[in-house]
Amino acid sequence: MELDKLTNILNEILELTAQILFGLFILVIGNYISLLIYNMVNKSQSNKFVAGIIRAASLALFIAIALRTMGIANEIVETAFTFIIGAIAVTVALSYGLGGREAAGEHFKEIIQKLKGKEPSKEK
Repeated sequence: MELDKLTNILNEILELTAQILFGLFILVIGNYISLLIYNMVNKSQSNKFVAGIIRAASLALFIAIALRTMGIANEIVETAFTFIIGAIAVTVALSYGLGGREAAGEHFKEIIQKLKGKEPSKEK
């Protein structure tokens, strides 16, 4: 009667259903937490733009966690976070390099003077 095959199929369906339900639970909790964060930031700074960005970022994190829990698109989630971290690193490097060019130059001069054994000059 091949009940072993039927048992395996039902076990896989139950396991998959549990993963999906737990992922949906994570999404519900994540939506609630991101809404709490949004309300706290919006009240404290009265800045809807920043609060919206923070809510979107926290919700994206919970969506990624839920997708990994469900077993859906593991590679896509990993690749997306790799690209996001890379984009943040490039943004910081560009902002420091372009926006703080003078400050970085002065800081670099102080480092060179310390390496040469001279005391950096305090010009203002």
